[in-house]
Amino acid sequence: MLLAVENLQSTLTYQFTNPRHLLEVLKAAGSGQNIDQSRTFIDGNKRLAQLGDAVMKLALLEDWYASGTDRGL
Repeated sequence: MLLAVENLQSTLTYQFTNPRHLLEVLKAAGSGQNIDQSRTFIDGNKRLAQLGDAVMKLALLEDWYASGTDRGL
């Protein structure tokens, strides 16, 4: 699994501070399997997906707010 993480980081040209987060992203929601011995992800990546949704919303709203455009545009 570690080799797969290294290969994916190389492809993404991004090194994760904590490669376990990358493993969590790749985890299928509801699969109920352990990624490693330290954490169990019963809901798969649902927690991380919620965090990602919030971060994306913040990034998009920040860009929109800085642009000064109306809400409807």
